Amino acid sequence: MQKKYRLITWLEGGGWQEVFDIVNNLLTNSSVAVERESAKLIMVKLRGFGPKQSRNLLQMLGLTKFEIPIDSRITKWLTDFGFPIKLSAAALGDENYYNFVQDGFRKICEACEIFPCVLDAAIFSSFDEEWPEGMLRF
Repeated sequence: MQKKYRLITWLEGGGWQEVFDIVNNLLTNSSVAVERESAKLIMVKLRGFGPKQSRNLLQMLGLTKFEIPIDSRITKWLTDFGFPIKLSAAALGDENYYNFVQDGFRKICEACEIFPCVLDAAIFSSFDEEWPEGMLRF
């Protein structure tokens, strides 16, 4: 008999409850600290998930406002905006570096009185080519 993949084994052995606990905590206690801790739990529990992937998952589920997936688009925008240090998209795999950039991004958002997820969406869409007219929504 083939050995089960470790993730499946973990999920079937109580991991689903841990996932549900993360989701329920985010739904009832949304804060910077809770979102960051949730991303960290995903990185620890789901092999292969790094800082960006864990936040991608949480964002796709609609569970975050403060923690965003930082990629080369965000680092390019921050550089163009005048972020005070040279940024490296390659270094974002390091959790401490990732959190440092995330904290700087959030400070900019606080000054603008918007959630980081809103600025992230605006930056993301600014990198897209012109939208086909049939895709525009007014």
